This record gives sequence, structure tokens and C-alpha cells, in this order.
Amino acid sequence: MPWLPPAKGVQPFSFPYWVPWVSGIAVLTFCFLYWFAWTHILPRIFGYKIYEEIVKQENGELSKQFIKVYDDHRGDEWRRRLATEKEKDGQIRGLAPVGVGYDEETGNGNVNNSENSEVKKG
Repeated sequence: MPWLPPAKGVQPFSFPYWVPWVSGIAVLTFCFLYWFAWTHILPRIFGYKIYEEIVKQENGELSKQFIKVYDDHRGDEWRRRLATEKEKDGQIRGLAPVGVGYDEETGNGNVNNSENSEVKKG
């Protein structure tokens, strides 16, 4: 049992018994902090959103690609491409900000957002 110390007088390794599980928890914590930084903190600091885009490879396989879309003029090219694809397909499936739901009916990536909670009349 890695969580319990060994019996008194028994030293099975040259390092303390708690090193493996403390190292494992440290690695998991580091991975979580890294993910949180690049998906939540850095976009707020540098003024962009991260979108995931489904890309079809040459061999027919699908993969996801993460794209930074800046709120200023640097994101205009991506927004023009998105508008062109929306016109061509009528609706784009699979493009949404990371961590946000995607509403297929409206093509809106900000599902459950307070800005989009208005009920359509008519």
C-alpha cells in the first residue's frame, strides 16, 4: 500500500515510501495548472478566444485543431473564413469556443451564456 508507511524497521527502497504518490499528485497538479493557464488565463490577458476546429486530414481521418482568434484586427481573417463557410454550408458544426457548448440550431457557440438567454419571440 503506497499510502501507508512500511512496517517498523523495514526500508524496501533507498527513498522514502511517500515519494511515488507525492510525485504523481504533483504531476497531475502541474498538468491541471498548465491546462487552466492556456485555456483561461492567457486568453484573458492577451485578448483572444481559443476555438477548436475539426480538420479532415489527407487520409480521411478527423482531428481537432486549436485556433487563437483575437478580438481585434488579428482575428478578422478567421472571422471572414467562418462567415464564408457559414454561407456555403448554411451552418458550421463543431466550431465553438473551448469549454463552451455549441447550439446546432442557431450555430451559436455561447450556449448557456447570459447574453444568449433571451427567448425568441414570434
